[in-house]
Amino acid sequence: MSENYLSVTNQDATIKGVTNVESIFDKEAIISRQEGQISFKGEGISISKLELEQGLCVISYSALHSINFGKVKKKFSFSLFK
Repeated sequence: MSENYLSVTNQDATIKGVTNVESIFDKEAIISRQEGQISFKGEGISISKLELEQGLCVISYSALHSINFGKVKKKFSFSLFK
């Protein structure tokens, strides 16, 4: 089983335990893990590194507004900025 990890800086987010990239747009990225999805909303979002065999994804952005964690029937989210 792959290690699960999320590290967020002011320029990028590193996610381990990734199983798939569901979608990637300039203002939103949706990443799947076994535990559920992670949604990133902001500006200038792009994938700077993707190694699905290792379960690794690095997302870069110019501004990050929110990160949402979702499971099948439960959802938790928080906003970084108001």
